[in-house]
Parts: sequence; C-alpha cells; structure tokens
Amino acid sequence: MLEDNQNIFENKEKTKINKIKNQISNFFIVILGIVIVILIGFYVFSTIITNRPQFIYKNIINNIFNGAENIYKNNISLDKSKYISGNLVFNTNDEEYKILNDEQINYNFGVDLVNKKAEAEIILKENNNEIINVLTEVKNNNVYLFLNKLFNQTILIDEETLEKNNIDINSLFDEFNENSDILFIINEFQGITNSVLNELNYEVKEESLKINDSNVKVKRMDLVFNKENIKTIFQIYTNRILDNDKLMEKLSKFTNSSVDEIKNNLLSLRKEIELSEINEENTKVSVFLSGIFNNLIKISYEQDNKELISYTNYKNHKILKLDNLEIKVEEEKLSVISDNKIVITGVVKSLEKNNLELTFKTVEDNSVEGKIKYLQDKNNKTLDVEFKSSNLLNLKLKMINTKFNINEEINNLNINLEVDNTKYEITNKLTITNNRNIATKDVNEYVNYNNLTDNDINTITNNLSNALSNSKIGDLLNSTNDNEYNELESYS
Repeated sequence: MLEDNQNIFENKEKTKINKIKNQISNFFIVILGIVIVILIGFYVFSTIITNRPQFIYKNIINNIFNGAENIYKNNISLDKSKYISGNLVFNTNDEEYKILNDEQINYNFGVDLVNKKAEAEIILKENNNEIINVLTEVKNNNVYLFLNKLFNQTILIDEETLEKNNIDINSLFDEFNENSDILFIINEFQGITNSVLNELNYEVKEESLKINDSNVKVKRMDLVFNKENIKTIFQIYTNRILDNDKLMEKLSKFTNSSVDEIKNNLLSLRKEIELSEINEENTKVSVFLSGIFNNLIKISYEQDNKELISYTNYKNHKILKLDNLEIKVEEEKLSVISDNKIVITGVVKSLEKNNLELTFKTVEDNSVEGKIKYLQDKNNKTLDVEFKSSNLLNLKLKMINTKFNINEEINNLNINLEVDNTKYEITNKLTITNNRNIATKDVNEYVNYNNLTDNDINTITNNLSNALSNSKIGDLLNSTNDNEYNELESYS
C-alpha cells in the first residue's frame, strides 16, 4: 500500500517536472521563432528593400541634408543673443614692425535678436594705456556713436538717415534671426529631393571594382542625367516649390527677391527645360555596394566616361579623387598622388576618442613637412599645426576651444610664423557668450549726424591724429608715409 502511494507520488512529480520542461521548451521555441522571423525580416529588408536605388540614393541625400542642418545648428546659427569679446596681441623681431610689440586690440560684438539691439566696440591699447575707444550701439532703429577721447558728444544716426543710405536696421536683424527660415528651407528641399529620387530612372548592374590590388564584387547603381531624368527633376522641383506658399515666402526673404520674381523665374526655367533638348547622358552619379547588406563602399561623379570626383571607403582603404589628384589612406599610410605621381607621403594615426595625428612631407626633396594633431575631450578641443619649408619658413598654429557650458566658450589662438629668421607672433583670446543681455547706454543728449559742423569734424580728426601721434602705431604710419614719399621723390 505504502509502495503504491509512493509510486503515485513519484509519477505526479515526474508529470509536473515534464510539464515545466515542456513549458520552458515551448517558451524557447517561441523566442527562437521570433528571432528567426526578425532575422528573415532583416535579411529581406537588407536584400530587397535596400536593393532599390531609390532607397540608397535617398539615404545618401538624407545624410547630406542632416549633416548640413547639424553644421548650421552647431556652428553658424545664432541664439537669442550672442556676445563676442576678444583680445589681440602682436609681437615680432622684424625691425620695421616691432614697434607694434605689446600693442593690444580689444574688441566686443553683441547682438540681441529679441529686442533688436546690438553693439560693436574697438579699443586700441598700448602698454595697457587706452589710445582709442570707439563704441557703436544700435537700438530703436537708430545708431549711436561714442567716440571716447575723440569727441565729447554722442553722435546719433537716425532711422531716416540710415534709410537714405539704403540701410534697413530691421532687415539686418532679420538676417541674423533667420535660423528657423534656413532650417525650414533645408527641410523642405530635403523632402522635395526625396520625392525627385523616387521618380527617377536608374541603371543597376553587377561588376568587379578594383581597389588597389583587390577585385571586389559590387552592385553598381547609376543615376544618368538623360533627357527624361532632367525633365523629371525640374518638373518636380518647380511644382513643389510653386505649390508651397510658405517656402516661396522664405525663399523671397532669403534671396531678397519678390515672390513674383521667384515664381516667374521658376516658370521660365521649367518652360526652357521642357522645350529644350538637354541630354547629359555622359554625365552620371554612381554608387557601389558590397556584401549581403549592400554596404556603400564608393560614390563617384563621372563625365564623358571620366571619373572626376569619387570617394572610396573599403576596409582599411580610403581614397578621395578630385580629377587628377588622389588622396589615399591605407592602414595608417598617407599618399597624395598628382598625375599618377606620388608627391606627398605621411602617416595618419587614430588616437583615443576620435583624436587624430597626421604627419606629412613632400617626396622629391623633403623640402616641405608638417604635422597636424587634433585632440578632443569632454570640454576641450585642441588643434596643433606645424609646417616647415626648406628651413626658410616655419609656421606653428595652436587653437584651444574650451566649452564651459551651453552658454559660454573660450577660443585661444596662437600663431607663430618664422620667415628667414624673422619671427611674428599673434595671440588672440576670444570669448563667446550666448543669451547674454546687451546693456546699451541711456542716451539723453546727442548731436545728430546731419547737424555735425565743420568744426566738429575737425575736432574729431585732430583728436584722432593727436591720439595716434603719441602711439607706436602712429609712428609706424608716419614712417610708412615717409618711405612712400621718399620713393616718389626718387622716381621724380
């Protein structure tokens, strides 16, 4: 009886264990099935979808447009306000110019796009003594000049005077404040270009591409600029632009042309293309794909069966070709080839965290050599450049960019140039501050520019002459004028 109960218990336990095993097995089968479906989908996407020329070309174009947008956002566009202040110092052992040693130029520039205010200031210092200080401020559509030490009154250039001289303060601020307009134009043209690429005809074939000593099996996709494709390009571009009122408005503002002018030009161009027999069958752009996942390894521009521009990136080979000039990087070896002749060799080293070091020299006589080093960490970017030529010229440039936060960064630039034992050094420190308030001066008393008397102008001129005559830069200007006068006398 006890044995029977024990057997029943063991059988129940085995059943439970088998049930759990089956559940686990079924779970893994489902997971495996999902993985297989994903892999099949990825394979189908890679071999069928990415096999379409439209997909490949659109991917390239989108990368170009997105890159342009990022460059603009990160390097060109202005914030609500931006303030730039700098300090420039020059030193040399050149007898003619060393009189300028320790001369210092301070400069400030600020713009407030929201309140439409701006300022620009230049200060010339000598041994820390201020020689000249000129400040220009823009506010309320007027310009104010503060000529410290040169004139004891503020000079007003009013809106009416500016307009008579074809200066529109509002439009100047609008040009600064066109960030959203430019980004809108970039995005719209990206969309139009994608639409164009969907409608063009492509030529696809498989061939062998020679990269150095290797023959690589590739799929080649050609976009030929024949009559049909050219008409398609212009028709879609003109139709999409003409149908987009907002884009027309932004283009009008950006090009300083009226909407009607742009419309007439586009219609005229479209008609010209439709009536013409333009056929550029000998001009084409080609992309070359390799491997099961259609990796892009080369893109080229060809005319009359001659490759004019191309870029190849395959394994450890990177080759840029510009007509008869080739720049090759293989492993770490750099070669610059002109008319099938190696003219420059060098070494390219990839350092940690995308840092780079490049050394190079000319082949024939080693007369020119140099080094470029780029280092970057979280807050700092450093560029070092050295260039030597036949022991006659030696150039060293160092630039350090330090970004403290999203609103402040400092650029330090140092240039050392030596030509035949004569040395020149330029040092510049530039501070850029975003979203800083532009605190313009309160002006209660001023003289209108149009009301300046001859006596006022003579006062400004004489004070400027006196300020310079007591400075090193004035001595240099006088010396230069004397030399020119003596040369003229000798000729006469």
